[in-house]
Amino acid sequence: MRLASQGEGAFEWLVGTYFYREVNHLNSEIALSFPTPFGLQKFVGTSATRLVDRSQAAFGQASYTLAPGFKITAGGRVSKDRQRISAQRGGFIPNLISPGSDRFSTVDTDVSLKAAVQYEPSDAATLYATVSEGYKSAGINAAALPPSLAAQQIFRPERSINYEAGYKGFLFGRRLSLDAAIFYIGYNDLQVFRSDPLTFTNYVSNAEKARSYGAEIELRARLTDRLDVSGSAAINRTAYRRFAECAVGTDCTGNRLANAPSMTANGRVSYAAPLGNALELRIGTDISYVGRTYFEPTNAVESRRSGFAIWNLDVALSEIGKGWTLSAYAKNLTDRDYFTDTLEVPLATGGSAWRYLPAAPRTFGVRLRYGF
Repeated sequence: MRLASQGEGAFEWLVGTYFYREVNHLNSEIALSFPTPFGLQKFVGTSATRLVDRSQAAFGQASYTLAPGFKITAGGRVSKDRQRISAQRGGFIPNLISPGSDRFSTVDTDVSLKAAVQYEPSDAATLYATVSEGYKSAGINAAALPPSLAAQQIFRPERSINYEAGYKGFLFGRRLSLDAAIFYIGYNDLQVFRSDPLTFTNYVSNAEKARSYGAEIELRARLTDRLDVSGSAAINRTAYRRFAECAVGTDCTGNRLANAPSMTANGRVSYAAPLGNALELRIGTDISYVGRTYFEPTNAVESRRSGFAIWNLDVALSEIGKGWTLSAYAKNLTDRDYFTDTLEVPLATGGSAWRYLPAAPRTFGVRLRYGF
């Protein structure tokens, strides 16, 4: 539910409430992927889990225009989150999965605040600065964890402080739009997705402190009535400021955040050509770049993906005002080989191997869309 002020006065406000409840059932089994001796079953263990999430919140925000084009904003959100889990599990290898039952619950209350200043020197330009607090509730790892990870069964709430300043505006008779911003985010108890290579169990743990800062820019230009060009770029510098025992016997303090590319960029050009009889042909191409990325907090060399670029092409035919569009596309035209995730797998002989999830190869397709 949400209520908001009406009219165009100097004072504007917004208040609301939120409620959410979800129940999930998770049944899982673990089986060995290699031959077993003496005809033994490959079965290792099973678990049946019931997970109940409940969240409620109240929020509000108020803005006041101090002078023409100059506005200040303050707001906040009060949240209460509850999670309850009950699990039954059984297994034949106690070191991996011990038979038994578990019940866990978490309750968190959080108050997050926000403040912002906005200045519009003209109707085509806006300068702004914001400070806001972020929050993710605590949670329970639904999968049964081995004894070595028992302390990770419940993960703590994540909190952050976010600073951002930027510019949004139009130039050259609004044919060019420009958005630019700088940011800094400080995290406490950052929630990190992990995978245990011994039991292949996925779980969430906490990094005590982390930070991320950088800059981003986005441009959109209408060079002619039919030719559009756009592009964006962002740099992101990240680090775990304190993350002891991110893996058994490993301290990840100082490492880069997992799944956080150091840089991203993309550019697109599209051209619309009239064909007569109300038909229009639009041709577009874009190139996107993703910088170096680590998929594990340990920053293991095997989990590192080098920067790469992907080139796409699309052609669309439509009848103006009729709602239908026939399009063809080609993705990853150069058939760039890269992966989207990694998994460390222990070897019976000692050490470990790495598995990689490959991305889609060069792909062609056709779409027909009709809107009404």
